[in-house]
This record gives sequence, C-alpha cells and structure tokens, in this order.
Amino acid sequence: MSKYRVALQKSRIGLLLRIGIFLLLVTSVWSWQAEIMPFQWFVQFLMSIGLIYIGINKIRAYKACKLLVFSFTQKGEWQELEQDNQSSWLISQQSRVMGIMLLIRVTSVLNTKQSKWVTIYKDQVCERDYRRLCRAIIFQHQNVEC
Repeated sequence: MSKYRVALQKSRIGLLLRIGIFLLLVTSVWSWQAEIMPFQWFVQFLMSIGLIYIGINKIRAYKACKLLVFSFTQKGEWQELEQDNQSSWLISQQSRVMGIMLLIRVTSVLNTKQSKWVTIYKDQVCERDYRRLCRAIIFQHQNVEC
C-alpha cells in the first residue's frame, strides 16, 4: 500500500468561513426585537464590539497557525511529520467527506482514548491528494460495515 505525503497550504475557504460566521453572529445581535430592555442599543453595541474583537483574534490565530505536514495510506494509517515527537494515528470511521472540506477524526495507535479532529479544506491540498484522502475515509467506512 502506498504512503502519501501531504503538506497543507493556507486555505481561503477556511478564512472566508470564519469571517462569515462572525459576521452572522454580529448581525444576529442587531436583529433583536426593538426595546426589549433598557439601554438595549448599548448592550448590543458592547456585544458587537466583543464579538468583533474575538473574531479578529480568531482570524489572526488562524492565519498564524503552523500548517500540518503528514503522511497517510489508503488503509487509514496517519503519521504527522516535522514534529519533535512523530506520532502515529489511525483514521476513524467517524470521519466525514463534505463538498468543500474533510472532517477527519484520527485516533492514537498507542492510546485509543486519545483522538482529535483535523479539518482539511479543498483548497489546502491539490486535487489528487484531496481525492486520496476521500478514498481513505471511504475505505474506513467500508471496513466498519463489513
């Protein structure tokens, strides 16, 4: 079984998704029914400022985060590279393939209670690697059903 090395790139989809979510949250604060409480506009203003502050910090952290480099096989073996302690993981059957992103749940080989989620957007990898990752996830679903 072949082993594939993948280095993630910055994602424009992930950035736009985060911006959209925080804009939706700020908009929902201003869609309250008018005059429900005294000084409502002031409360809405403070909540909007707080949400904008949190949103800007989250977007900055997303832009500054270190990109993941890993290798995987079609059977679901996952190894993170370029770290001091390289760790081995297995792709779980809880992983999902969506249109613009992959939600991959990996569990530790040494401790099955240790797991984490990895989100990979379609524009973070080349088309060939995206399809390979999709096949690895689908392979895990087929193994569970048998």
